[in-house]
Amino acid sequence: MKKRIAFMIIFLVFCVMIGTTLNAKTVDRVIAIVGTDVITLYDLDRAMVSHLDEIKRSPNKDNRFKEVKRSVLQSLVDDLLLKQAVDESDIDVTVEDIARAVQNILAQNQITIEMLKEELRGKGISYESYKEDLKGQIRKFKFINREIGSKISISDSDLRDYYEGHMSEFGHLQSIHMAQIVLPFKEDETKESAEQLMKKAKEIAAKAKSGTPFESLAKKYSKGPNAAKGGDLGVISPKMLLPEVANKIAEMEPGRISDPIVSQAGIHIIYLMERASASITDFDSIKEEIHNRLFDIRLGQEIDRYLNDARRRIYVEIKN
Repeated sequence: MKKRIAFMIIFLVFCVMIGTTLNAKTVDRVIAIVGTDVITLYDLDRAMVSHLDEIKRSPNKDNRFKEVKRSVLQSLVDDLLLKQAVDESDIDVTVEDIARAVQNILAQNQITIEMLKEELRGKGISYESYKEDLKGQIRKFKFINREIGSKISISDSDLRDYYEGHMSEFGHLQSIHMAQIVLPFKEDETKESAEQLMKKAKEIAAKAKSGTPFESLAKKYSKGPNAAKGGDLGVISPKMLLPEVANKIAEMEPGRISDPIVSQAGIHIIYLMERASASITDFDSIKEEIHNRLFDIRLGQEIDRYLNDARRRIYVEIKN
């Protein structure tokens, strides 16, 4: 079975430090030395920005701030250790690699290249700079896959043992009974008309959640399959669904109605009626999914071991 590594590349967002929310004055002083590189207080403050809201909501803000600060600093150290190893390797990234990564980002976020460039301009980031950062991320993932992922071995016995111990976690792969309301996009859909369609979808979902029969809403609004039957698709496999819909259903409990889900086809509202439970006999049919799950777990463990070894070999000093 082919080994794989989760290859998720997301938008690289550069945040501007905001105010003195936690009474921390930003000073560009060295707070850690990692081999030949350093981490400054500015680097740490910038990395902390995305955690500020969560810290504010914590009952004990001071303790939570210290915990998060230690964790973020450790992540910055680990990132530098990995970057240094990647820089010393012979890993190459081609123009085609970058092009494929960009296309994946466009597809996953359902945007055009023009929309991506506009988003970057709004953040003060040039497209060329974005691609350069993307190149660095691709190099890192290639390095991890070659130097760490390639050493992971998973036997059939490992897969079966893991599955038997985690069967409840694989229920989302089993057959489901569902209904849906579909509001399709038009070929000449504009940003304004798409926003109006989303507004309408939110209103329909709110009605369904407040008690209006899903069947009657589907008959009235849906333009999808089996609309005349209340959007009921019967018992089907999640593999038959669009990825965006299948991913959302994987998170849902039976009896629940989803918020609007956007796909390339349009906007979907899902009513999940029932979900079959996984059993021992399902092992062979979802073996690849089990392999992927176990591989990712072991990859994380191997990366931790790799970084621990790097810390012993490379000079690391955390300054107070």
